[in-house]
Amino acid sequence: MTDKRQGDNRPIVVCIHGSASTGGQWRLFRQALRGRCRVFTPDLVGYGSRRFRADARFSMREEADAIIEQIGDITEPFHLIGHSYGGAVATWFAKRYPDRVKSLIVYEPANFNLLFREETHTEAAREIATVAASFPAGAGGALSRWLAARKFVTYWSGADAWRGLRYSQRRWLASVAPKVAAEFQAIRDAKNVLSDVSDLEMPVIILCGTRTRQAARRVCELMAKQLRDCSFLQLVNLGHMAPVTNPDKINPLLVDYVVPAPEPTAATAARRCA
Repeated sequence: MTDKRQGDNRPIVVCIHGSASTGGQWRLFRQALRGRCRVFTPDLVGYGSRRFRADARFSMREEADAIIEQIGDITEPFHLIGHSYGGAVATWFAKRYPDRVKSLIVYEPANFNLLFREETHTEAAREIATVAASFPAGAGGALSRWLAARKFVTYWSGADAWRGLRYSQRRWLASVAPKVAAEFQAIRDAKNVLSDVSDLEMPVIILCGTRTRQAARRVCELMAKQLRDCSFLQLVNLGHMAPVTNPDKINPLLVDYVVPAPEPTAATAARRCA
């Protein structure tokens, strides 16, 4: 996934992808950090080479175990980045393993239990509950998986996004529908962890697009209110899938967070003033 040479003191970054994706989602971000950080982009369960059993009970712990397995024997704290469902997994990881996380950076994390605890009867909670209910329990039939995949893509990216997909892409999205259903269930089952993030002590950065859905935006707002050390940034004209569709806007921000510009030396400052 990346080299782990002894004596390498570069910052470590672990990036968690969203639903119906793979660690390859972060390819351009890895390229942007090349040589400056050690970057790990693990595949969540059910994606890439990671197998998923639709007939077995599933939890956030299994996602965390898969991440730990793929990042190997890292002992020093790392920057943890997550998008959407990957943001929910990252939040759970940071809660369970706070000593391993140097900072938490999430783009519209799917911590929907915040809605179900605080605002059950709001439009935001109802709309995401409707999307979750569209996914069949277990493996489901071919038609139900197809319809669920279409609703999922349309909800987050619009009808044009589904129409623009090739048949092979639609078929793949339908094939992972059982895993997406399990992800919604895992979020519900993790309510005691995801619904209260107030005890997170590491710096947390929350990114949210202004063209996103109500549910995603409201989760970001509720998280920002709970957290002790939080920066909340709203990005103009970006939607929920911006880390995938607009990496040119997202990646420079992430790079600045994990590799901040060095403080100017006295000599540099003198040259600037000359």
